[in-house]
Amino acid sequence: MTYRKVFIIAQVHSTYCAEMMRYDTCCPASEEDAFLMINAMRPGNKAEWVIFKRFVRQDTIKEPSVGRWKSFNMCCLPKAYNCYEAAEAARDELLKSRSGRG
Repeated sequence: MTYRKVFIIAQVHSTYCAEMMRYDTCCPASEEDAFLMINAMRPGNKAEWVIFKRFVRQDTIKEPSVGRWKSFNMCCLPKAYNCYEAAEAARDELLKSRSGRG
């Protein structure tokens, strides 16, 4: 069976989020993303938008199921990206729009 790697963006806010990542074969896409994830999981810290590597079978849909992720109390963008740089640019745009600097 052939797998491919895609990148998704999700908001992490607690240790419960780790279960969803495990079920969807995801891991932080970079050292910076791992730091953001760990920091967001600490009690009292703010949620963070993290880029995850997701491993999917070649013949399956690559986009995350927003409703399924929401059932784990996680927000995620409905798009998957084929490279980390594209996901990073999308996250930067998201953060800029949410801060009112866009």
